[in-house]
Amino acid sequence: HHHSFVSSMLAPTAVAMAPEVHPFTAVLCYLWSAVSVLFYLFAYYVGGVAPRWSSDLTNIGYHAGSAILLIFSAFVLELGFLWTGLMFAQSGQAELKKTLRGHRLMDSFLTLLEYVIKFVTGITIWQFEGPVHVDIWAVGGERPVFFVRFAQWAVAVPLLILISNRAFLAEYGLRITMMRTLPSLIVTFWSVWLAWLMEVTTVPGLRWPCMFVSAVGLFLPLADQVQLCLQCQGVNLYKLKCAMLIYQIVTFIFYAALFMFGRFGIIELSMEQIVYAYCDSTVKVLQGALLAMIRSCEDAEQIHRWYAEAVAYKKDFDTIIKLAHVPVVTFLQDGTILRLNEAASELFNSTDDKSLVGHKLTDMIRKDKKDLFDQSVQELCEKDKSAGSGLLELTCKSPYREDECYLLVNLVMVDTYQEGVKALVAIGQDLSELCELKSVEEKKNRLMAVVSHEIRSPLHGMIGLAASMMDLVTNDGMKRQLGMVKSCAARLLDLVTNVMDLSESEQRKKNAGSKAYAEQKVNFVAITEEAVVMSRMAVDKAGKPLIKAGVELKNCTRDIGKVPLVKGNPYKCTQMIYNLLTNACKFTVSGSVFVCAKHIKEQSILEVSVVDTGCGISPEAQKRIFKPFEQ
Repeated sequence: HHHSFVSSMLAPTAVAMAPEVHPFTAVLCYLWSAVSVLFYLFAYYVGGVAPRWSSDLTNIGYHAGSAILLIFSAFVLELGFLWTGLMFAQSGQAELKKTLRGHRLMDSFLTLLEYVIKFVTGITIWQFEGPVHVDIWAVGGERPVFFVRFAQWAVAVPLLILISNRAFLAEYGLRITMMRTLPSLIVTFWSVWLAWLMEVTTVPGLRWPCMFVSAVGLFLPLADQVQLCLQCQGVNLYKLKCAMLIYQIVTFIFYAALFMFGRFGIIELSMEQIVYAYCDSTVKVLQGALLAMIRSCEDAEQIHRWYAEAVAYKKDFDTIIKLAHVPVVTFLQDGTILRLNEAASELFNSTDDKSLVGHKLTDMIRKDKKDLFDQSVQELCEKDKSAGSGLLELTCKSPYREDECYLLVNLVMVDTYQEGVKALVAIGQDLSELCELKSVEEKKNRLMAVVSHEIRSPLHGMIGLAASMMDLVTNDGMKRQLGMVKSCAARLLDLVTNVMDLSESEQRKKNAGSKAYAEQKVNFVAITEEAVVMSRMAVDKAGKPLIKAGVELKNCTRDIGKVPLVKGNPYKCTQMIYNLLTNACKFTVSGSVFVCAKHIKEQSILEVSVVDTGCGISPEAQKRIFKPFEQ
């Protein structure tokens, strides 16, 4: 269960299917945007704009200046959120950087942009009043209409909608977010300007049609946001994001009610403008607080996921290390052992009663290997190599084990629970059995060399004695028998020589001295002549000449002129050609056996061929001819 939980948790988080980009509410927004643009142009052309306001607005400007302080405080707070997001974005994880750039940082930039717009609006109304027109048709008398405030609303309200929509759509990317939100932004923009034109128009008959088109244009984005909320029920922190959307809808309703109260004279002129001044700042600050709450909850969930992943990684890593079949030892820079896995405990014979934790690893290493180990540890700590120290051969003697153990280890730097304390991990491979096998192999090679040498000396004596007796004996039968003795001794000597050569070859490989032996100069003309002479004198098991009557054995290597010398093993080359020749003579009943040579200068190749007119080798036999013990 633990592993399945970890696998599911560490798997990449699947992003839910993106919501429909153009639902019916978005299409209605597009259509009503076209209606709003056409009606705005018509009303502006027909009704024009009312004259400028001429009365004193000092009191309203003062309150607008006071509201700037709230905006400035919220601006500084949002800068703190932005700085926090930038610090998080320094993470080395590309996926995390992408998420932070697309969500936290973008939200902060949009919020700061809205604060800047409101700040500039407050400064303009406070110090310059800005272009102010007259609402000549308001119930209860004329009222001022601040152009700058409507310009602020035309940008700030769509920004509010975009920020709210991003809470649901940020995980789907900027493109989906903008395509889904764009209809609401456009219709909201033109609805705000229609509300302004409704107040400043000089034609009373256009006032309420403008109000109707503007009200519908502000209602449709809210309906579209409700539709988006229903589409994105699977997003994270869904209820909290819905609460922010509900707060925004309530805010819009409040502004609409305040606007209508002003048009019908229900509230006083100064009170309407003062409420606008303070609500423009406080409403956005409260929405920013909700947005900050959502961000904090998302950060808390992300940190919780990271913590859970880290704990799962640690548990799995500890399990892998514990059950690994190779010894793993964690120790401090001074050599103090912190922990061992099961393989290391078994290797060093460490148990609960005889634990090696707290012992010095350096005290267990043989003296001739200790300097190399200390040097590797020091270099690793100074250079902080992430790749490790490289392979080290160590011989260790545990206080709880009688014999020594041989290890091939790699040292890696790791972090410990204590800050500033460096620890290392020795990941090793037990070579004790391999070293024992090497020892047995060396003993076997020495035995083969001694036995081969001791057997070869008597065989030389037997061959020489048989040859001398053959010269003295006149009886043909006795000569034939002595020849067989000599031939058998020669074959046995050849076998002993091969065994001895195998022993010498292993020793040369160990001492890395085989190259010098293999690069002796070989004269193929001489060794071919030697092999041909030996073949002519060779006899079979019955003591009869190996070359049948009527078979011609000829050495043609001398016919090609100058034959180059070749680097190789003269004895092995002679044995190779002799084996091919005797095999050809053995299976050739009539005809010829030729030894030919060809020098291919362009490729620096000397080709030696043994050509006979014997029975040959069948294709089936050719497939297994080079397998051991096959004939």
